[in-house]
Amino acid sequence: MRIQNQYNNSFYGRSRDIKSAWQIMHKIKSEYPASSPYVANYLSSKHNKPISDTNISNERLYVLRKIHKLNINSDLKYSESLLSLVKRTKVMNCKENSELACLIALVNGFKDCVCVDFASKISDGVFADIDHTILLVNQKMPKGKIRLNKFHSDHATQESAFVPSKKSIVVDPIYGIVDYWDNAVYQYQNLELSRNNFYVIAREKLINKEDINELKRKHPELLLNPAYPVK
Repeated sequence: MRIQNQYNNSFYGRSRDIKSAWQIMHKIKSEYPASSPYVANYLSSKHNKPISDTNISNERLYVLRKIHKLNINSDLKYSESLLSLVKRTKVMNCKENSELACLIALVNGFKDCVCVDFASKISDGVFADIDHTILLVNQKMPKGKIRLNKFHSDHATQESAFVPSKKSIVVDPIYGIVDYWDNAVYQYQNLELSRNNFYVIAREKLINKEDINELKRKHPELLLNPAYPVK
């Protein structure tokens, strides 16, 4: 398994929506480069070569996440704290990647953006949580489904788990996947987190509409190349 750019589909042969979404991931790599303890752990186990800094990075990221949550009393402060955290530490896993991708998407006018955790349905009403978070674009919340707290690792339930729409776009910086949901699921089948009966659970909104313009003003580096404008 390769962590990044596993699927070398032609960029120029893809839809305009996918091309626009690809820019989100490229923006993360160029403006917020960071290492991932998850990726380091995977490479360490795959090649049977321990990486001494991996555990330190994981512990560091865990502590920083805790600090990040303290004294945050607004969505705007939470978002700015996230940007500062990544810039300062250059360390993030899937949660930070997906939230950063979501902020970039919202600032650039992408619609119906939601960070989701993976889950697998075991039986009626019973779900197994999968430790991975991604961004979905063009995904409206299904009627009757609830969002879960962005600060806590809540478990999937019948009230929260759902299957994304076929038109929703996955943005997954960790695995290098940007594609429509059905195509992305096919790609995930070759990865270690592959499961049957893929479901997701949505997290609370990262930022309110009224704060997006303020974030754009303070962080112009989040703006994308207008070559593939969002519809």
